[in-house]
Order: sequence, then C-alpha cells, then structure tokens
Amino acid sequence: MRLRILSPIRWFTLGVAGKTSWEWMKLLLIPLFLTGGALYLENQVERRQERIAAERYEQEAQIAAERAKQETLTSYFEQTKELLLSEN
Repeated sequence: MRLRILSPIRWFTLGVAGKTSWEWMKLLLIPLFLTGGALYLENQVERRQERIAAERYEQEAQIAAERAKQETLTSYFEQTKELLLSEN
C-alpha cells in the first residue's frame, strides 16, 4: 500500500477551508482548557505533597528533640539515684 501526500488543493476538499474561526476556536478550546486544568491540578497536588513532607520533617525533628530531652532527664535521674545510694 502506498501512502499519498495530500496537496494543498486536496485539503480544501476535506472540509478544512469552510471552517470559520469560531468553529476552530470551539474545536481547540476544549483541549486547551482540559490541559490547563490538568496542569493546575498537578501543580496543586505537588504543592500539597511538598507541604505534607515539610510538616512530616518538622514533626520528626520535634520527636527527636523530645526523645533527646527524655534521655537526658532519665540519665540525670539515674546519676542522682546512684549518688544518693552511694553516699548513704
């Protein structure tokens, strides 16, 4: 099977020439709006994921700081207990 290349004259016979600018605009606006909407939603999802990751990082840092404080306090109490028991 041989492919034929359509000449510019042949395009006019396919109904392209009779389209008005309003018809072309209606034809192209829907894909443009859908593409724009998809890009907007993708951007929103990405921003939300970044915010969630930042919040998670902050929570993990707070937990680590609390754990360090708890370990320091436990160590202090153990040392105080040993000192009190060894002196008496």
